[in-house]
Amino acid sequence: MNEPVLLRPLSPENAALFREIRLEGLAQDPDAFTSTFEDESAKKLSYFAESLAASTVFAAFRGPDWLGGCRVLCPARSKASAQGDAVGHVCQA
Repeated sequence: MNEPVLLRPLSPENAALFREIRLEGLAQDPDAFTSTFEDESAKKLSYFAESLAASTVFAAFRGPDWLGGCRVLCPARSKASAQGDAVGHVCQA
């Protein structure tokens, strides 16, 4: 039987994993991103840690293997504070 899928938020301590996920997505489907593999791969690990600190990113795992991830953007409007937009989806093939 397969292990269950676990969805968890990534923190700045997960910067190396986030970088790996993002670079793989950029390499596999560059048109799905507003950045490029060349630009992102040149960035320091601290860039990815800062990105995780400034936003909410979830990753899906089955055991130790990551299956995908997505960034959630929440507006600053008080009326819509419980709503967000899922952007930047990356999934394993």
